[in-house]
Amino acid sequence: MQLADHFLALVIPIPLDGLGLDTSLPGWKKDTEQPSAAFTAHLKQKYYAHFLANMHPAHSVGATATVQRFFPADDLHLTIGTATIQLQSVELRGFDQNIGMVTLLLRLQGTGDMDALDRVAGAMREPTTSISAGGKSASLIDHLASLLSPWSIKAEDMVAFGPNFKVFVNAVLDLDALEDPAWDDHLFELATGLPQGGMKEAYAPTTDYRAAQVRELGIKVFRNWRALALFDTFTRLALRSDDLHKSWEKDYLCIFQYVHLLRAQALALSSRLSNMALNDVALLDQRDRWLELRNNVDLAFVSYKWLPNELFAHMVKGTNALHEIHRADERLDRMVHRFKERRARNLTRVGLVMLGLIVVLLFAFSDLF
Repeated sequence: MQLADHFLALVIPIPLDGLGLDTSLPGWKKDTEQPSAAFTAHLKQKYYAHFLANMHPAHSVGATATVQRFFPADDLHLTIGTATIQLQSVELRGFDQNIGMVTLLLRLQGTGDMDALDRVAGAMREPTTSISAGGKSASLIDHLASLLSPWSIKAEDMVAFGPNFKVFVNAVLDLDALEDPAWDDHLFELATGLPQGGMKEAYAPTTDYRAAQVRELGIKVFRNWRALALFDTFTRLALRSDDLHKSWEKDYLCIFQYVHLLRAQALALSSRLSNMALNDVALLDQRDRWLELRNNVDLAFVSYKWLPNELFAHMVKGTNALHEIHRADERLDRMVHRFKERRARNLTRVGLVMLGLIVVLLFAFSDLF
């Protein structure tokens, strides 16, 4: 099946400790486009404040998040197997809680077809995938570490929040109507990295499993497209249609980034807590920072509109982000409770010691009274 349009976004949450975010990328042009008043108005009518402050800081007053986007000065291509991929942009975001995010926007060279997109989308999830670039072969993660070295981003930073990269795929088929009865098979293959037609192979998951995944995590709200939100991927498969404002690239991709930001913040908190002693007063600082975040985030909605909320709900469920957030909540509550118990016990001991000293002093100096 031929594609009318497509893009892949490789989303990689990273820890930001000690990284220099203001460094330029040699051989890349920084995006200097000024915020559009119309787009700003559109976003403010559509999204909640915390989402805007993090994902669209240029369109939000008082935002602390940062975003830089770079475009290659010359065409930059990667080769995976027989597929050639064009790297179109690199984006670096910085958030509070010492979390950052690298996003790479990619397209197959030429129009491409579904089989090539299936294989590339599956390969891009795996950091050890072998790629060729500039006449040299390396793993995908090593190539990205070299590319991002001006920002001091190392290979281990890119797998700090999970062993796989996160992939957002938007595939628009060059069809006016989908007559193929295997629509869900094609969607599942693209979302999981199976080759086209892979659901019919002996090594494929069962049709019952595919059906359960699509039923639980699939989005079927329009006749011309449907989507599937899984642990590491969000995949949209659509019929030929116009997207004049690049909504899926400039708008809905940000929801996917936001979900992985929240998940990474929860994982980062759990990691910090595992390295803290129960008597460490800094535990209360961690609690205050986390509560500030939790008070600002609505885990049910991001928007005043229906479709963004539908996408958000499925992405949160598919990525298990809610589980990680609740796990961080529970771990923090237990540690703070234990910290308070220890402090109360220590204060009781100090009080008893002080009382004992007072009694001894009174007895020692009783002759003076």
